[in-house]
Amino acid sequence: MIENLILKTLLMVFGIGAVSGILYDDSKLYLIDDIYPNMIVYDFNNKKTTEVVLVEELQKVAVDKKNKADFESITHTNQEIFIFGSGSAKNRNDLFVIRKKDWHVERFSIEKLYQNLAKKHQIPLEEFNIEGAVIDKNTVYLFQRGNGKRKLNGVFVFPKDYLFRKENPQNRTEFHPVHLPEKKGFQYGFSDAVLHNQQIYFTATAEGALSTYHDGEVLGSIIGLIDMKSFEVHRTEMISSDLKVEGLTVKSENKNQIEFYLAYDNDSGEKKSEILTYVWKK
Repeated sequence: MIENLILKTLLMVFGIGAVSGILYDDSKLYLIDDIYPNMIVYDFNNKKTTEVVLVEELQKVAVDKKNKADFESITHTNQEIFIFGSGSAKNRNDLFVIRKKDWHVERFSIEKLYQNLAKKHQIPLEEFNIEGAVIDKNTVYLFQRGNGKRKLNGVFVFPKDYLFRKENPQNRTEFHPVHLPEKKGFQYGFSDAVLHNQQIYFTATAEGALSTYHDGEVLGSIIGLIDMKSFEVHRTEMISSDLKVEGLTVKSENKNQIEFYLAYDNDSGEKKSEILTYVWKK
């Protein structure tokens, strides 16, 4: 159900269904899917959709829960787009860096980085699950979804160059636990994040299962604001009682409000995605 006067349908993008992250930049909307091995680019100027191949070996095989790359986070800098695997299984530990000017793709394994983050900050590997990413100049923020048994929501913080080191030092990594609300005894877990004017906005969903691998009944989604220094949650708002909102990006802003684009995982198998808008009152 789309909540009346809260979420509004903007457009339908075809070719992608289980949306797990979105990014708006320069009149283009970039979408990733936790199963589909490509990135979809929708151009608002010419109303055309383009596919960017990410995982070559998955182009001609049936992709399912076991072999999917599980793209869950998309963010960017001035020149590049970054797409992160969730780290929730052995085959989900890749980083894809795409040049904006020509969509050239480079692929990096960040398995050692993920392992080091989990080990240093005492996150069990079976509960490690990255669902959002932000890059602010030379610093990376990765959002750990607390949908495991220990309910470990939090933010990893480390220098950007750690993404590309073969040996990843641990001394400059941080983990900041973040307390999120609960619904029916299940805690909301991060599902995406975006940096805007030195503030972090996020979405989180609640599911009726304590697992980073298996999905549960969708109990609702919220949007919120986190302080970048204290990592305290300053505000949350309920945006849907039954949609699994997994994509968040800024569309526009004025002195009174910020308008976001949002997307959700339709869990239907259909290759079409509804793009929604949401207005955050200041």
